Amino acid sequence: MGLLSAFSVALASFATERIVSAEKDFLKNVWVVGREHVMAGAATAMLAAFFFYLQRSYLAWYYGQIALAQCRGATSPESIDEWLTSADGWDTWLRYQTGFISLVLSFMSYGYAVAEAVNPSLRVIPLQWTLWLPLVVTLLFVALRWFVLVRFAQEEEPFTVWWKSLRKPNSSSSGRAKSARRST
Repeated sequence: MGLLSAFSVALASFATERIVSAEKDFLKNVWVVGREHVMAGAATAMLAAFFFYLQRSYLAWYYGQIALAQCRGATSPESIDEWLTSADGWDTWLRYQTGFISLVLSFMSYGYAVAEAVNPSLRVIPLQWTLWLPLVVTLLFVALRWFVLVRFAQEEEPFTVWWKSLRKPNSSSSGRAKSARRST
């Protein structure tokens, strides 16, 4: 996680510094026509670094809890197996996955800035479509992933289980409907 954090920070700082400080030629053109996408690329790379750091901290906390449970033995409030099961859940790795999603979005933003410099016809597409729509769609995608992976953290196929839960009629609501019919 430390390497991924460092890579993300290096991407944000090195790529952005090179593009912004260019005085002529291609990189200067990338900055002039794709400034918003370059800045979005840097911001999402830094966000990726933050998520990788959070994941590293979270795993260190789990490591500490497992070590404490091992030292305490039978007097530990939670067993080592419970800690290991919890650490192996999908919800434990959300920050790592979100970091990679942010990193992909960063590469896409930088890539679009370069594409704008290469292909002038892309410059007429409004920022709402090229910058804000991808950001909003990514946020919705991440929110859905967090919801499903937290709710079904110990399932082997959490999205399959979630999808089946959507398709299955809710037994509690059908039970309320039956009791309402009986009372009338």
